[in-house]
Amino acid sequence: MEKSEKEIISVTDGGYDGQDNIALAKEKNVRLATTALIGKEAPDALADFEFNEEARAC
Repeated sequence: MEKSEKEIISVTDGGYDGQDNIALAKEKNVRLATTALIGKEAPDALADFEFNEEARAC
């Protein structure tokens, strides 16, 4: 991406934390706000989840 004139704040999972990523983002005027979440396998309890397209939001 081109360098942004305005600062962009990008909220990402913890997998994007680190000095190299922070420096690369800063070059594009992007500030990384990382969470404590890191990429890992989903627990078996979530493996069989299916999205119900007929469900409605309440």
